[in-house]
Amino acid sequence: MANAVSNTCVTQVNPHNYSTHILRYAFARFLEALQMANDAQSKLDRVTGGDRLAVYTSAANKALRNCECAWDTVANHLRETAEAADRAPPTYAVRKLVPRMQAILTSLNGEDFRQAVEAAFTQIETSRTYLSESARDRDTRHLLSMAFERLEELEALPFYDDRPDFFAAAYKA
Repeated sequence: MANAVSNTCVTQVNPHNYSTHILRYAFARFLEALQMANDAQSKLDRVTGGDRLAVYTSAANKALRNCECAWDTVANHLRETAEAADRAPPTYAVRKLVPRMQAILTSLNGEDFRQAVEAAFTQIETSRTYLSESARDRDTRHLLSMAFERLEELEALPFYDDRPDFFAAAYKA
């Protein structure tokens, strides 16, 4: 006759740590969202032709809405990635890159943006040198390469032009 006692130890700890896998997955989704946002921003720039008043046309208005939705998705994925990074080991290369990405996407001016991008490029290059040929490190190297490409695309976008603001110049005239 079977008894009702469980034969599994309740205090058994899972010997596997999946925190790096969760972070890799979240970071990959963040990079995909960043690529979509870069594409949406590029499309908005093509539609408006650099003219800030052109956003009042219907095509530009639709591109602007798509761009805003894409950047909202990036912000959500970055938040999820930051939460996953808190649980990953502190030596993991992707975890070290997450604060750099947050600094890039929250920069307030062109100088902060350029400094944050340069710091991220430096972090990526430094992390690449310490990776081995294990399967996990190959995945990490691939993610770092994707991040490098997304940052180059992001850096090419005209977020901070260092030109005087169009509206400020219009009011002075």
